[in-house]
Amino acid sequence: MSDAPPRTRELAVVSDVAGEFAERIVEAFHCRSGERFCLALTGGAVAAECYERLATHGETQIDWWQVELFLADECAVDFEHADSHERLIRLMLLDRVGAAHLVYPLRDEGSRGAAADALAARALDVVHLDLGADGRLSSHFPGAAPAVGASVGASAEELVIRTVDPLGIAAHERFCLAWPVIERAGCVVVTAVGAGVAGAFAAVQAGLDVPGNRLRNDRVVWLADRAAAGA
Repeated sequence: MSDAPPRTRELAVVSDVAGEFAERIVEAFHCRSGERFCLALTGGAVAAECYERLATHGETQIDWWQVELFLADECAVDFEHADSHERLIRLMLLDRVGAAHLVYPLRDEGSRGAAADALAARALDVVHLDLGADGRLSSHFPGAAPAVGASVGASAEELVIRTVDPLGIAAHERFCLAWPVIERAGCVVVTAVGAGVAGAFAAVQAGLDVPGNRLRNDRVVWLADRAAAGA
């Protein structure tokens, strides 16, 4: 019998995903094992709502000077572009809570290398990913080969990968954390919001070969609203 701890895959179907997300991040901060709290965030409309609620709920409940913030993924665009995840995170969260201890952007090869160096030295506490209508998890697209062979401590190109949507639906080339980096995280929180992702959510629940079923973390928490869950 294996001595490895059992993996926890939790599904919470809630009416207020953003509010539940904020509560989970506050809880994770207070349960962190070290002094710092390493958090990776994503982009998009659902993420914007989640981070706005986190700013309100966590402004005084989280010591933001103990937070090291990474990007789970980023579009290869200028900071001022509407699709910039860093810009969204700063507007919805950091500008409202003051600042984090450290922020690792993914703007270019230099920042990619800095983020990879930091990730090689530590495991993330929480990674936030969002389910898309096509089954993507943030910028991990269906049909794209996952970087399962990269090892932590490897090169920046293996820890923070470049990717594009193989179907050409999503705009922009992307930077995103490689699967081994995500799988080292203490917890992955996946949000699924709206009837538009109901089919993708059903594919995950059915155990199909989609990105949502590639997560092998010790703890994976799915936060879905009733529309996404088909309830």
